[in-house]
Amino acid sequence: MGDPTATDVITFEGDPLAELAGEICLSADTAWSFVGAHLARARGRAPAASLQNAFATELTLYLVHGWLHLAGYDDLQPAKKRRMRAAEARAMKLLLSAGAVPAFRLL
Repeated sequence: MGDPTATDVITFEGDPLAELAGEICLSADTAWSFVGAHLARARGRAPAASLQNAFATELTLYLVHGWLHLAGYDDLQPAKKRRMRAAEARAMKLLLSAGAVPAFRLL
């Protein structure tokens, strides 16, 4: 896509005739790096449990982002990006309040 930075999530459209919604590829490495750097700046060394919970939340955000792309959301134009970010925030709020964030773990 012409962007040299690390990709956190990429979504590929599916084939409705084959009953495939699409494919969402997440970068666990990018999520782990982002979380580790963010928590290190915020509090110094974070406990392992905090890192794991933050990692699971970050990876879930990537998954939500991919789902929204499959649902037709776009983030290439500022107005559409704001709409997508608002939808991400709503989805994450619902998932977090329901305790429905998957327990993604890096071992």
